[in-house]
Amino acid sequence: MVRHIIYLYNVGGSDIVALGSDYDGIDCDVEMKNFTEIYKLYDELRKHFSEDIIDKFFYKNGERIIKSEAIGTYDSKSNKEFYYQVEDNMV
Repeated sequence: MVRHIIYLYNVGGSDIVALGSDYDGIDCDVEMKNFTEIYKLYDELRKHFSEDIIDKFFYKNGERIIKSEAIGTYDSKSNKEFYYQVEDNMV
């Protein structure tokens, strides 16, 4: 997981990495079994990034997208991009 984050950071910078919420467990051999082991990811990231950048990965980048005026999505079937307005009361 850390190698993927480092790769994304190297390709696009600190503003493109954001952690998702699928931490209820998966059936493969990875560094974390579930969300209770998130500290393992944090500790490993501290070897490579500052605390400010890790904060972006953990919540600030996701929060920035949620609070933005429009969120774009891409529909691969119709080959069109859509934007949805985000209301103030939704965040």
